[in-house]
Amino acid sequence: MKSVSRRRITTAIVTCVGILTIGLIGLGGLVVDYALRAVPVSQLLISHIDDHTYLAALLARKSQADTAGTSHTQINVIGASAVRESFLSGNAAMSSALTGRLGRHVVLDTLASSAQNLRESLVLVDNAAKGTDCLDFLGISPLRFQFPENAPVRIPLRSDALASFERKRHSSRGARKVLASYYHWPWLSRWVTARVAKPRDENVSYVATRYLESLSIPESHLDSEWRRLEAKTPVILRNMTRNMELLATIIETSISRGCTPVLFEQVHHPALLELQRPIEDTYRLHLQSLIEKFRLSYLNYREDIELDESHFADHLHLGITGKKIFENWFVNEITVSAFVRSADGGACCGS
Repeated sequence: MKSVSRRRITTAIVTCVGILTIGLIGLGGLVVDYALRAVPVSQLLISHIDDHTYLAALLARKSQADTAGTSHTQINVIGASAVRESFLSGNAAMSSALTGRLGRHVVLDTLASSAQNLRESLVLVDNAAKGTDCLDFLGISPLRFQFPENAPVRIPLRSDALASFERKRHSSRGARKVLASYYHWPWLSRWVTARVAKPRDENVSYVATRYLESLSIPESHLDSEWRRLEAKTPVILRNMTRNMELLATIIETSISRGCTPVLFEQVHHPALLELQRPIEDTYRLHLQSLIEKFRLSYLNYREDIELDESHFADHLHLGITGKKIFENWFVNEITVSAFVRSADGGACCGS
């Protein structure tokens, strides 16, 4: 009798433990779903690339003679939606090429940091004589920004959506702790990774990578996925090069319009605050610093990765025009026949 009762007790305990385990796993799945639904993936994807899209939209403006006969050059929008679709399709193609989930996480982390670089480094110097025309050229409403004369201005590019995401991200900290505990079990780790990293729409799931970023991912996972990612390095290099091309084109198109953009990483940086120096020196120094920053971001993930310097060589020499760079990207996407005049013969703002 005692042995029978012990077996029943043991069976009951095992059954209860099993039910609790299954319940916890199911609860974990609900937590994952809630965490992913807290912020719409499509909204975050747009906010992630919105800085790129916004800057690209600035470049997608072509000059036309103002039919009203005003003195300054009128800039018309070719279509920000077309530019946005170009970036969306490019990111979608990249995500489909990168099959490793954690590899995709590493890629998006790099792209997110490069977007932050763009957002933090774009500074316009308002010129009292022609600053308003320069702002019109860049597609920024002068009503939104009231500048003191000759004051450097930091323009936030679409940061409201990212700030909203950060608030929601911190509010679900408990969910991330639950997910992090799952990584102690390899089989459950793979299940959670598949659930979190799988995109909920056609494009890369930015919110999923941000949750993965917060988890305690074993080093072995990163090593194995990084080996798969190394074969895709040219894809990442092209995206990083595009970011630098955006910066270069903004500078050169602004110069051709007579505006004076100043790009720097820190406001008090002495080498880049000397506005008396040729603008080409500022342009060259900043692009070199960006290349070094990109190199360091890769070295943080794997020490023996090497960027191909020749890949960026064309964008460091000083004679390249914004039109040439732009045509290289979107030659089949957008008509750029009258995109911008070359720096030596372009119309200036207010001319």
